Amino acid sequence: MKHCLLAIIFALGFHLSLCAQDVPEKYTQGFEKLIETNSITDAMSLWLKGSILENDSTTRIKIAGGYTALAEAYGKTLSYDSVKVVAISPKVMRIYAVINMEKGAVFTYCDFYDNGTEWIMLTFQFNTKVNKVFPSSLYSN
Repeated sequence: MKHCLLAIIFALGFHLSLCAQDVPEKYTQGFEKLIETNSITDAMSLWLKGSILENDSTTRIKIAGGYTALAEAYGKTLSYDSVKVVAISPKVMRIYAVINMEKGAVFTYCDFYDNGTEWIMLTFQFNTKVNKVFPSSLYSN
């Protein structure tokens, strides 16, 4: 009985450590800034720091325009929920999240790359349709 209980505790601890993978600090800071200011531009300044998109004004304008249109329809950003962190490789992770707004939810994922010094955002995708951003395994049985 003791061995069985120890095995269950070990398995649960291993599962929790996989679920609790640390997310990059700039990911959390960007969402906090988005909630505080309701400005995707302010959040992107944190998220894109150090990435190849940091000074790509065309991409920044496209992302900001798309999110601003969502904010006009869905209202203020209230909170976010990190749904799942997926280690794609030892140096690449994808974070699936839900952005909770006044009139609905926006589904998103962010890809980050560890360059050895810091985590750099590679991609930020969002959509109001869950199936456009999340794999079906995250929301279906």
